[in-house]
Amino acid sequence: MKAAEVLGGLLLLCLLLAGCDSAGTAEEGGKQEVGSVISTGEPQAGEDTLESTESVFFFDGYSNGLGGDILEDGLRIPSSFGDDSRRERTVAALQRWGVYQQTPAHTVSRGERTLLELYSEEEKRATGVVFHLWSQQGASADPRRKEQSAAWAETETYCALLRWDGFEKLGTLAYNSDSSRRTLQESFSDLGGNQQAYITYEYAPGIPFPIISRCQNTSAGHGEITEFSPNLWDILNRPQRFCLYKEKMEFDETGQWQGYDGGFHAGNRASCLYDGTGQLQTIREESDELAMDGGSPVIGEIDFGYQNDRLDTVCYWFDHRGGSTDDSSGVIAYDGQGRPQYKEYYVTHGAHYCVYLYEGAETRPWLCLEFCSQAVGPQDEDGVYAGCAFLAYLFQNEQESNGSIVPMTAE
Repeated sequence: MKAAEVLGGLLLLCLLLAGCDSAGTAEEGGKQEVGSVISTGEPQAGEDTLESTESVFFFDGYSNGLGGDILEDGLRIPSSFGDDSRRERTVAALQRWGVYQQTPAHTVSRGERTLLELYSEEEKRATGVVFHLWSQQGASADPRRKEQSAAWAETETYCALLRWDGFEKLGTLAYNSDSSRRTLQESFSDLGGNQQAYITYEYAPGIPFPIISRCQNTSAGHGEITEFSPNLWDILNRPQRFCLYKEKMEFDETGQWQGYDGGFHAGNRASCLYDGTGQLQTIREESDELAMDGGSPVIGEIDFGYQNDRLDTVCYWFDHRGGSTDDSSGVIAYDGQGRPQYKEYYVTHGAHYCVYLYEGAETRPWLCLEFCSQAVGPQDEDGVYAGCAFLAYLFQNEQESNGSIVPMTAE
């Protein structure tokens, strides 16, 4: 798949998901560093906090975990299939794996579109995973045009077998939450009980991302404030793509966030653009190096879409000249409770698709799944690819799991 096609598709998806018309004219305010105006995430006197401890498990679907065959335990159905034939092929795979049920144990939907289904069988100690990839048919290839009337259609279906015994326990995650279920602090320890990372968060009205006030990455051997490696970010405050370091944030005299002394990808600084109502619309990243070369200093943007005053989508892109092409563009879709529900982002060989599952009103997902668009096996006579490359992170109550997997059979 060509990089330009993937990047264009992601930008178009951003507009189609979000309907990225601003509520007013975006304005860039002057920046003035005035010290912290952030309301701390620490609980007030008398406020209850919830302390939780979870076992963290990881499943490597690229090698298919314990006792699996990546080509036998997965398939990818292309867009050439109709709805009926697509469903028949999916059910046949689930039946062959011995996990098919009339009703899935868990589902994730966005509007009327089903994104994910889980079919679990406790006796088999396995879960059949079905991921549905959607696109809007007939929409313009120009990402600047918005066509909300274009019909959605399922373009690909990913099916995989998740063997419970193939999960590897990575360690233990301990965290505190406030009454709004916002994470205040969390720490991750390895299997030997050695703390590998510790982080505390604060929050501010109108700022959609958590604000890091303190972090320690013991495993990296660095000082007090340091960024975590990608695998730690898959565990810590999942599934955020962007986090803000408090010490780098700049505010004006009214307390409105105006800029960032640093970058989110490879820039040197970032500025905030708001609409006429004061709602954050864009974070624009700039590079001194590109500006010195006579080009535009803008190296990337993070755009926000809202529905009923709730964050609905985050669309982002970054110029690959300033850094890695991996995750240099993407879109994050949020559910009605403002939780990340789905993410799609660019990688050099295609795209990755992430789906997050929550229990009730919890704000932290108990299961994070990530699928890769790259084919891992040959096509059969119908054009179906053998194999499905994916990763899974599972988070379960430490006392309930007792070091092993709790059956994933109930909604």
